[in-house]
Amino acid sequence: LKNLFQVVSQNKKPVIADPEPLATTPKGLYLWGSVGTGKSMLMDIFYNTLPIPRKQRTHFHTFMQHVHTRIHVIRGSHRHSFDAIPHLAHEIAAHSWVLCFDELQVTDISDAMILRRLFAALVSRGVVFVTTSNRPPDELYKNGIQRKSFLPAISLLKRVNDVVELAGPIDYRKRDRMRIKVFFEGDDDGAVDLLWRRLVEDQPVAPLTLNYLGRHRTYPKTVDGTYLRTTFAELCGQPASAADYLRLATQFRVVVLTDIPQMNQQSRNEARRFITLLDALYEARRVLICQASTDINRLFEESGGEVDRLLVDDLKLEEKDYRIYGSGGGLCISKGCVKIDGDAIC
Repeated sequence: LKNLFQVVSQNKKPVIADPEPLATTPKGLYLWGSVGTGKSMLMDIFYNTLPIPRKQRTHFHTFMQHVHTRIHVIRGSHRHSFDAIPHLAHEIAAHSWVLCFDELQVTDISDAMILRRLFAALVSRGVVFVTTSNRPPDELYKNGIQRKSFLPAISLLKRVNDVVELAGPIDYRKRDRMRIKVFFEGDDDGAVDLLWRRLVEDQPVAPLTLNYLGRHRTYPKTVDGTYLRTTFAELCGQPASAADYLRLATQFRVVVLTDIPQMNQQSRNEARRFITLLDALYEARRVLICQASTDINRLFEESGGEVDRLLVDDLKLEEKDYRIYGSGGGLCISKGCVKIDGDAIC
């Protein structure tokens, strides 16, 4: 990062008008490793101190939401068969010479096919990537449909980036934390009901509809546009994209999610949506309160397959990772903070 910082800081790059040769662009960085090792912190330090205006730091889900939106708009202003990728790549490169992606992962075939060409178009325009991920490049989109078509994108990422594993014995998420426990295990909803009443007090509960790109999704139990109480089946049991969860995370400050089942190979789609939801809420600094049918360490039942292993790697939740509230069971996945009767869940 230090070397990249020096090269980028000293390079007076002009506004990009045409694609540039790859040889003129400094190598980026692909930083991967387990959760809690400080990848995002290092990237944020790099980004916040980088003295150039044309830079962007974004969660990868948010970036892909923007990509899909712009492709939709660009095609709408031309004929439907218009190739939007070069146009979009030019837009991005003109705005940002350095792109910092947090939590890069590829799980969707439409994302994979777009990224295969978009990465190449951005590199040809001299864009530098600084990326964090839980997986090395060779494991991106592993076991995905038509993965062979995505392999050139993996080769490109390895060619234009220094790939560095960040490993260590310390999980920095667990240090110096006052613990609050709000992961409730079992079928007893009494503790969840009590916590919900303390959160919303006497405010009325009403449905709220969120709109995104012409899609409408109604949440029956919301309070003041800030608090949401919902079930796993409502959020993860039906088709939903990262964009849906990002929209939810921008709206609600606190999400109470109940009836989380134990997931297995047969419910891998629901598990993948659950992981995406966690990412969106965590990045937006929202509070998540959970009630599940099983212990947090058994949320996903492994059967030994490769897909199972990758999903478990992504879930990677431990009850002791999070803050303990009161004497009940509980988990709070959050970088945000909310006060209940003067006590803070942060």
